[in-house]
Amino acid sequence: WHPTSSIRTVHRPGARVMLKLSLGVRITNSRRENLRKELHRGVEVHRLLSTGLAERWQREHPGFDIVRDPAWLAVDDPEGTPVTGLDVMLRHNPFGPGDDAACIAGLTAQRPRPGRSGMSSRLAEVVS
Repeated sequence: WHPTSSIRTVHRPGARVMLKLSLGVRITNSRRENLRKELHRGVEVHRLLSTGLAERWQREHPGFDIVRDPAWLAVDDPEGTPVTGLDVMLRHNPFGPGDDAACIAGLTAQRPRPGRSGMSSRLAEVVS
């Protein structure tokens, strides 16, 4: 599993879903945790788009899509209270096994190369 640009969503080549995880630290003044109401909302948006709305939308705007969150998993304590931080959204993976999907920041970021002086990027390797 590899992080995406959103940090909390991880991607695995060939997997049907990506995982949107909670991250129990503050980033830009809020804790990055999946809230149950947001998990329910994601499933409702998925259901709405599955009614045919997405197909009509894509006919009008080819190449545009909305990330689908069709399901989620969570842990409750024995009393039924949600355990914070253990909620996981199952997010549709739009990338197929043959797609070379990479975060643009990962393509352009300079990185050290063992045995080579200086820095290079994956983009520079692809272009050359």
